[in-house]
Amino acid sequence: MLGGRALIEIENTRKEIGPDTAIYIPPNARHALRCIGPEPLVFIFTFPRDRFEDIDYHLDP
Repeated sequence: MLGGRALIEIENTRKEIGPDTAIYIPPNARHALRCIGPEPLVFIFTFPRDRFEDIDYHLDP
């Protein structure tokens, strides 16, 4: 997390996070990220794959 404030939920655990925070999301864990402050969120996602096309990402309807 580079900027802003967010509420992150991983499975059923929620935590408020802000700048200088790193989060690990286990494989297949349900997760969500929501902005909770006035500043825009600035964050970096990394995936254990060579290309984005190789990621099997499931979105809730």
